[in-house]
Amino acid sequence: MHSHNFYVLPISKCRRNLTTNSTTVKSNHL
Repeated sequence: MHSHNFYVLPISKCRRNLTTNSTTVKSNHL
């Protein structure tokens, strides 16, 4: 169970980071 939690957390963080990055890039493009 601990392993699962440890694995899910980083992914959520990464996903959030990617989404923020995409938004920033789009804004820069505009």
